Amino acid sequence: MLSNYQLLYILSKHECTRNLLDGIYSIDMIPNDVNKFPSFWFVNSAKSYESGEHWVSCFFPSPNSPAEFFCSLGNKPSEYSSKLMSILKHNGNGQVTYNLCAVQAADTLTCSYFCLYVIDMRCRGVAYSDCLNNFSCSDKEHNEQLVSKYVQIHMRN
Repeated sequence: MLSNYQLLYILSKHECTRNLLDGIYSIDMIPNDVNKFPSFWFVNSAKSYESGEHWVSCFFPSPNSPAEFFCSLGNKPSEYSSKLMSILKHNGNGQVTYNLCAVQAADTLTCSYFCLYVIDMRCRGVAYSDCLNNFSCSDKEHNEQLVSKYVQIHMRN
């Protein structure tokens, strides 16, 4: 799993994501409002005083569009925090779109790679549904290879 510092470095230097990055937060430090549209957050499921656990991403396309929440384990935003769900709705015109399918293998630490993949694709204008359609709910090894190659080629140079 990448640290918040590693994520900040990758996202800040990458041409497609640097201008849309609105923050990297622990679950207890997320702000009530986004600073701009479109934008995105990376959120760690651990509290600020705990070691990092799991990365999720939030994308905010426009004030009139649903907020988009991505979790590679297929968890709903409310499973992490009721405050997170409220904030997503507040910044997403009252709506939140999220995946329900686990796409990450249970024995890996690649949640940050999955989030990087989805956020980079969204920043490039690929629809959220199309990003999700690139994953298989059953072939998690395929998903792991897809995001690892993508991040190595497109974001770690």
